[in-house]
Amino acid sequence: MTTLLSGRQLSLELADGCATLTFNNPQAMNALSVEMAQECFHATELLLSHDDVRVLLLRGEGRAFVAGGDLQALQSDPVGAAMAIIEPMHACIRQWHSAPWLTLAVVQGAAAGAGLSLVAAADLVLATSAARFVYAYSDIATTPDLGLSWSLVRRIGRSRTLEMALLGHGLSAEQACEWGLVQRVVSAEQLDIELAALLKRILSLDPQVVRATIDLIDLGLQHELATQLDAEQYSFVSCASRPAFAGAVAAFLAKRR
Repeated sequence: MTTLLSGRQLSLELADGCATLTFNNPQAMNALSVEMAQECFHATELLLSHDDVRVLLLRGEGRAFVAGGDLQALQSDPVGAAMAIIEPMHACIRQWHSAPWLTLAVVQGAAAGAGLSLVAAADLVLATSAARFVYAYSDIATTPDLGLSWSLVRRIGRSRTLEMALLGHGLSAEQACEWGLVQRVVSAEQLDIELAALLKRILSLDPQVVRATIDLIDLGLQHELATQLDAEQYSFVSCASRPAFAGAVAAFLAKRR
């Protein structure tokens, strides 16, 4: 494992195609601060210089994933602190969304406010039964950031998004799974085993196919059917022209014999 960044509130490690970004200020339940946002931006820039990253793993150190923003900073300088947090984090979200890797969030505790936004920004989410997901922005008289108004409605739908946002409905890990925000819920004891299995599966797939599949599914939320059919045809033929396709088809047929 190679340590790419060891910051005061965030670390980044890379091993076997998996980059692990850990929010690391457990005393503050990993509340998103100006310093953490700047370190996250720097970590993302570092990742973009490595062409071997297949998965970006988001984790929180301690008993929370990310429990909202740094309210003390926002209290002392509301506009300045908000801009200093939002601008670098929005740059991160944009990069993650278009990067060649898949983003996987692992949630072991509270994901509130900005933490919920980070979860919703991930492609896949694995949670322990102790995880809890809370909107929280309305409680401090503001609206969401980090892309939550775009990503959450695509994960759980408009009605459920409004329920979380306006009625203060927090989600247990099990309900988050039922609603489609989380893919799998496991016990804390089984987390490492399940995570290893997920990573093994993802890393076994052709990386270009993973990225193309994510892109197609995202485009499907925007396109008319006719446009999406054209996009699917182009993507399939592009994949079929690659040696990886021929090898995978041959291996699949060999198993059936």
